[in-house]
Amino acid sequence: MSELQLAIPLIVAAEAAAALAVVGLWRRGVPGSVPFAALMAAAAWCSLAVSMSLLSDSAGVKFTWLRI
Repeated sequence: MSELQLAIPLIVAAEAAAALAVVGLWRRGVPGSVPFAALMAAAAWCSLAVSMSLLSDSAGVKFTWLRI
């Protein structure tokens, strides 16, 4: 399985998590929405970093993305 086939679902998941984080911030009055937004933002960042490490060519860049 190629890295691109693995990275595409991660990028889609990052976009979905980022969208849910925005929705959580819009609904700040609802109890638990701010921690939910923070969790979704962290999930988006993690998915994006892993997908970028899969798409990187050199080992140094891969390692940098994995450390992020």
